[in-house]
Amino acid sequence: MEKNLSITAMEEHYKNSKLGDLSLTWPNYERDQIRADLSKLFGLSAGLESVKDQMPPEQICPQNIESILVYGSVLFKTLPKITETISHRKYLIFGPKITKTITLPRKLVPNDFDVMVILKEGFSQEKLIIPQRILVNDLPGYGHYEYISPAVERITHYSFDDTCYPRKIGMNLHITYRSVEQFINGIGKGDTVSEKIAEFGIPIVGNERFEEKIRRINFSNRKVLHEILWSLDEDRKLQGKLV
Repeated sequence: MEKNLSITAMEEHYKNSKLGDLSLTWPNYERDQIRADLSKLFGLSAGLESVKDQMPPEQICPQNIESILVYGSVLFKTLPKITETISHRKYLIFGPKITKTITLPRKLVPNDFDVMVILKEGFSQEKLIIPQRILVNDLPGYGHYEYISPAVERITHYSFDDTCYPRKIGMNLHITYRSVEQFINGIGKGDTVSEKIAEFGIPIVGNERFEEKIRRINFSNRKVLHEILWSLDEDRKLQGKLV
């Protein structure tokens, strides 16, 4: 399937209820998964859905969007490797001392799912969407929290009586807005978010427009360490996998 999704195509999928999930598996947590609901993600980013009945500013609309990108700690390949130096004797307690450096598995799982929306016209804003949760009482004295339709969730697992059960944990959705001019002018001028986007950001939609801007400013530090693989499921819903 084509990699370069346009804003128009994504909006069409949204209107026809044909958006699935954008998912990724965190390294060293093979059974765990981070899953973003594409319909909520696009709706909230593009001003098609409101948060707590607060209408988005008129600048936030599909017609004013150039690109939507994911960045930050969910892009695990961009995180620095954790290394440790260990020493031991060749023959337990005697012999020459051997020192080597090993790479440790990364255990930090992100709490936020970071997205930047690049707009055609000038506008700068940030919003943090924290998932709501309710306490569910299964039995007297026992209860657990359930999240109410979060835009992003982490699916983890726990064991009980030799049986493995899934557990869904809502994650914060952090959306940052920049105009094209603000994004370009912020690179090299202290705007660390714009700089991280230019270096590592992965477009969800508007890939061609974003790459065009990177070429225009002749940004040489661009490192594409991830990609999104798109497919259609049996219900013709768009599914993305971040690898």
